[in-house]
Amino acid sequence: MKHLNNKGYALLLVLLFVMVMAITMAALSIKMTNNLKQSDQEQNSVSAFYIAEGGAAEVMHQVEDLVYQVAKTEKKQTSYFAELEKAIVRDYSISSFTPFNGENPTALVKVSKVNNEIPRQYRIESTGKIGNRERSVSGVFVVSIEEGQGIQLPPGQSIYSRSRIKLTGGASVVGDLVVNNTSRESVSVDGGASIDGDIKVPFGAQEPILDAPDWWNDFPEVSQLRDMPEYHLPEFPAFPNLPLAADKVEGDQYNTHEVVKNGDLRINSWIVEDYTYPLTKNIRFNDIILGSNSTVTFDIGDRDISIVANNITGSGHIDIRGSGTLTIYLKGTISLNQGSFNRSNRAESIMYIAPSSRPNQPKEIKLSSNLRMNTAFYAADANFTLSGGASLYGLLVTGGNRVEISGGVAATSSQGSNLIYAPHAEVKLTGGGNLYGSVISRYFEANGGTRIESKTHIVDDHPIFSGGSNTEALPDLKSTGLREVQN
Repeated sequence: MKHLNNKGYALLLVLLFVMVMAITMAALSIKMTNNLKQSDQEQNSVSAFYIAEGGAAEVMHQVEDLVYQVAKTEKKQTSYFAELEKAIVRDYSISSFTPFNGENPTALVKVSKVNNEIPRQYRIESTGKIGNRERSVSGVFVVSIEEGQGIQLPPGQSIYSRSRIKLTGGASVVGDLVVNNTSRESVSVDGGASIDGDIKVPFGAQEPILDAPDWWNDFPEVSQLRDMPEYHLPEFPAFPNLPLAADKVEGDQYNTHEVVKNGDLRINSWIVEDYTYPLTKNIRFNDIILGSNSTVTFDIGDRDISIVANNITGSGHIDIRGSGTLTIYLKGTISLNQGSFNRSNRAESIMYIAPSSRPNQPKEIKLSSNLRMNTAFYAADANFTLSGGASLYGLLVTGGNRVEISGGVAATSSQGSNLIYAPHAEVKLTGGGNLYGSVISRYFEANGGTRIESKTHIVDDHPIFSGGSNTEALPDLKSTGLREVQN
């Protein structure tokens, strides 16, 4: 009996031991689980911090790319920062992280503008998230920009050609000839042509540079440049979407004329043969039609006004009254004979001509019959012909492949200088055509008693070149680093 009792006590002790061990193991398991959870939380907390930093770094990489990318097209501070901020001032979500502990990390990043000063400050805030843990960092970066230069031709430069310059038949040039071509005989003269200036070619150009007859003894100095200028077309603007002009009738109880009908401006009646059209806001016409020797004067006051139209046709006159700028966007073309545009030349005017709808057939702009133009042209792809005494006083920019001036005057010294800026075009002056200014061309040829005389040009501030052209802007990005902030 006693032996049995001893066995009972032993069993009880074993059960108690097993129970104690089970409780101990359960406690240890709970503690280990809690420790693991705490360790995971600590790891997640550390990971969240690095995710926040990684998200900020990824966004800063995107910002850096955009800082330099925008500078390729925007050369001025105002337009540069406007375009940059459209691209970078926003919220970002970065999720390109490796999963950790079964969780997909993310970083929510925000870029905001701090001020409008130059250099300009921006704040970057990034919150890293993994599981239920979040940590945030914040920092400031600064962007500055050195504005790009526009068209600033070297003093004394008369003609620039990317390939060759040919002068024959008494053509004379006063000013330097610049040929961006290393081939031999890139400049040729014959038939009494003269050069009152130097010839400049790239370093390493093949000799001889000048091809001249044996009897020609007026040889200019030739110099080779290591840094040759490059000329590119400025960005062609988008045409604005403007409201169509309302119908308008002029006259009295006996005689009337529909001066605006179905969107057409019709200056082709004796009732409106000398008509003033007040412009207080931007507007669109279908066609602007001018009758023989009729005149329409756009009164813009001190405002900058835009007109969109399809075509300008006829043989009358368009004048501008005011101290602002009139910008005309032509979807089609201009065809005027024996008339004028901005003949009083009191206001600044710009005319943009849209590209042809058929890329293989560029537009043809023909100015003739003593037409007088005081304006700046920018045609996306048009070819220009000035003949029959037509005169253009101002700036001609075109992406076309041909510009011809014959028997006309492009500009006179008393009315300032002229610039033909056609880097893709073959430019020819014939039949006594004269140019007081400079030419930018792909190929240049002059003959028949023509004269080209250099005038200094600085058109950096002209609206056509307001974005610059010769050199890109130089941006700079500096960061002050990141610090942790409390959520």
